[in-house]
This record gives sequence, C-alpha cells and structure tokens, in this order.
Amino acid sequence: MKKTNLFLWVSLLLCSFTTMAQDIIVFTDGSVEKAKIMEINLNEVKYKKWDNLEGPLYSLPKNSILSITYQNGTTEKFSNPATNQQDTQNQQDQPLSDTPSTGELKYDKDSPSKLSIYGDYLSEKDAIDFLYYKNENIYNDTWIEANKQCIIGKRILYPGLVLMVVSGTLGLAFLDDLEEDASYFAIPGAAGFTLWVTGMIINSVGNKRMTWVLNTYNNEIRYKPTLKLGFTGNGVGLQLKF
Repeated sequence: MKKTNLFLWVSLLLCSFTTMAQDIIVFTDGSVEKAKIMEINLNEVKYKKWDNLEGPLYSLPKNSILSITYQNGTTEKFSNPATNQQDTQNQQDQPLSDTPSTGELKYDKDSPSKLSIYGDYLSEKDAIDFLYYKNENIYNDTWIEANKQCIIGKRILYPGLVLMVVSGTLGLAFLDDLEEDASYFAIPGAAGFTLWVTGMIINSVGNKRMTWVLNTYNNEIRYKPTLKLGFTGNGVGLQLKF
C-alpha cells in the first residue's frame, strides 16, 4: 500500500514539472515557437517541436533566430547583422516621430519583448530604444530579469501546489491505514508548501519589478521631451521627441 501511494505522488510531481519544461524560440520575423532545443553549434540551432517531440529534428541558421528562452527561465540572444542593417535602413527611411512612443505601454505575453503599444508588439530593439530612464536601460537591466523571475516563480509554485494538494488529499484518504506513520505524507506535503511559498515570493518580486517598468514608462518616460541624435528622412540630425 505504501509503495503504491509513494509512486502516485512522485509520478504526479514529475508530471507537474515536465508539463512546463519547454524552450521558447523567438524568430527574427516576430513569430514564436515552443520547442525542445537539442543542439546549438556555431551556425545552427537544432530543435524538436514541443507538440511533436518524437518527430523530426529541425535545423535553422542562427541569424533567423532573435532569442531563445530556456525552460529554466534564462534567455539567450543571437546577433543578426542582416537584421540590424535592415533596421538601420528602416530608420533612415522613416522619421523617428512616427514610431509608437506615445501610447500606453502594456504587458503582452505573445510579444517578443513581452511589451506592446497601441496593441502592436514591440521588438526587443524597440524596447531597448524606448526604455531609457535616468541614463539606464530599464529593459535590459530590469524588465528581462523580472520576466525571468516570474517564469521561475511559476515553475516552482505550481509543482509545489500540486505536491502539497496531492499529499494532503492522499494523506486524508489513507489516514486510517497510516496509523502512526503520518509523516509519510506530511514530509512531501511540507516540501510542497515550501516550494509553493518560495515560488509565490519570487513571482511576486518579478511582478512588482515589471509593474515598476510599465509605470515608469507610462508616467514619466513617454511624456518627457528628449533631444536625440538619430536618422531622419533627410539624413542624420537632432530630433526633439515628446
């Protein structure tokens, strides 16, 4: 009986972890794909699609990928000279005042940068350009790390919650059979509670930092006029942004 119960809650715990163990690939065209990264070499990234892990192995050049967020929450960015050159050309062809810098900045889970303005996704480059505050880039310094904290927090708290609930439920169900060995389910239940509380704290800190970035942009940065050297339709010059 005890071996069967132990197998049940261990299996449930492992399932709760594996359901969230996926990598997120953000492509240079803005599309996003859930995957399992198999190999990264000098020029290519090899992966399998998350919804078909037994399927074929895909291989793409690094210059077609903007970033990869791994299952542990860390993000790896890939340089793309061709894209950077095109972005520079687009800046030359389009006045800086046409960029969406005066709308309300919002969190958007589907955006490459997790940010949008006027419902339009912000690329990571746009986010870096817009989120300067007191000579610091709060996208690189705060927003990215805050997103990682939220991801890590959720990946800890949900398995902890599952373990805590399952242990408590099975403990109550087999209370009469346990007799004096009540610690059989109390120990994994306590471990689940610890994971849940730890995840809640990490997730809460990440959410507060993300909220601070959004409020800082919406209440201060977007209404503050700045003088910036950049590309205009007639060449390079100084531009006053409001």
